[in-house]
Amino acid sequence: MKLKDKVAIVTGSSMGIGRAIARRLGEEGATVVLNGRDTAKLARTHFQLSESGIEADSFPADISSPEDCRQLIVHTLRKYGRIDILINNAGISSKGFFEDTHPEIFQQVVDVNLLGSLYATREALPHIKASKGHILFISSLAGLRGIPFQCPYCLSKMAQTALAESLRAELYQKGTHVGIIYVGITKNDPEKRIIFSDGSWKSLPERNHPFAATRTG
Repeated sequence: MKLKDKVAIVTGSSMGIGRAIARRLGEEGATVVLNGRDTAKLARTHFQLSESGIEADSFPADISSPEDCRQLIVHTLRKYGRIDILINNAGISSKGFFEDTHPEIFQQVVDVNLLGSLYATREALPHIKASKGHILFISSLAGLRGIPFQCPYCLSKMAQTALAESLRAELYQKGTHVGIIYVGITKNDPEKRIIFSDGSWKSLPERNHPFAATRTG
């Protein structure tokens, strides 16, 4: 197994893409630390992965909080003594016209999608440098092009691109890999919800696009 003896943290891994990433890392031999805000979903995913023979742990934390990010890293180090991989996956999606979107929605999306990945990376970085490990940002096509009705999301993801590129340049000769993945259209988790311009949360309609990618998580 390629990742035997490696320790990976995957933020936002109680469902969806994050859960699928955590499962694949575990299948490749990594010990995986799951993270999410919903303790029930997190516990369910932890159980599912453990039942599959994957070495997994979980730590509930809100990555938009610098202190929660610090505690996530502290917990991982106390239990496993090292961090080799950080997957910055946690994020929230938005929908609505720019002119109808409350300023608080922009702040909330940026706090999670951009600053959350920044806080987690900053706390984990010394330990990933020590292990000559990997930092990966899970972005989307919105990190490359503006998409109508998703201005807060696009803003946060384009800024995340700048963060990843700057960090990659700084760490180029340090033996630490920094990458970013621009995810296209994917089959959404049935439990996924997005925030609308008025601050309400609603379920994301099922994506039936013929080219939508999927992987069982």
